[in-house]
Amino acid sequence: MLLYCCVAVLCVILIQAGANLEEPDVLGRTPLIAACVGGHTEVSEIILAAGGDINTQDCDGVSPLMATTSKGNGDTAEAMGRIAIGLIKHGGRNVNLDLKNKHRKTALMGRPT
Repeated sequence: MLLYCCVAVLCVILIQAGANLEEPDVLGRTPLIAACVGGHTEVSEIILAAGGDINTQDCDGVSPLMATTSKGNGDTAEAMGRIAIGLIKHGGRNVNLDLKNKHRKTALMGRPT
């Protein structure tokens, strides 16, 4: 249920009710990865603050940080930049910048997907 949450208030309610922060969908995307892919800055911050795993990867090896560096341009890119900064701030020393996706690219190697 948390996986499809894109409204911050609902996200908080689901987490308080015990929603699983790491339950993946069929693509292996956790709620945090889904929030990052969708450009939901506030939701990604809420999930991180509740203990979401910043280094989780989906079936293609995409991490939350990779998801933020692989999206669009204009307003989307700006939102993704804000999410990427938030991920790094919340994750601190725990952010693994060496994670590679199935194409053997990291989040810092540009468009990873």
